[in-house]
Amino acid sequence: MFKRLFSSVTAIIIGLVFLLVISVLLLISDFGLLRRQGLMNPRHYQIFLRGARATTSTVPLIAPWMTFSYLNQVFNLPPAYLRGALQIDDANYPRLTINHYVREKRQPPDVFLEAVKQAIAKRLAGSVTTSAH
Repeated sequence: MFKRLFSSVTAIIIGLVFLLVISVLLLISDFGLLRRQGLMNPRHYQIFLRGARATTSTVPLIAPWMTFSYLNQVFNLPPAYLRGALQIDDANYPRLTINHYVREKRQPPDVFLEAVKQAIAKRLAGSVTTSAH
């Protein structure tokens, strides 16, 4: 009976290890695919991970996968700034991605992304001007 129990436990452990290895390989593969498509670029995380506030020079790094909440935090924007500047009326704001919003509103993604970048750059330029006086 002990041998049968031991062989069952061994088989379960081997099966779990096999599933773990397959899962890790798939995760690595998916991460590589996202990086090749430009959706997951380490430069996007450098600003946030370093704890530094983003500046106008980092505005070009804004990507469609980012949420408005993330942008507000990284660029130190008032919570309602982008909502007003971009006339966003979605109830899920700020917890939705730029990509989700443009799909929902059927807007051209590149045009809206550029509008987001311009709104943030304008706000950052204004805060630099006011803090210099």
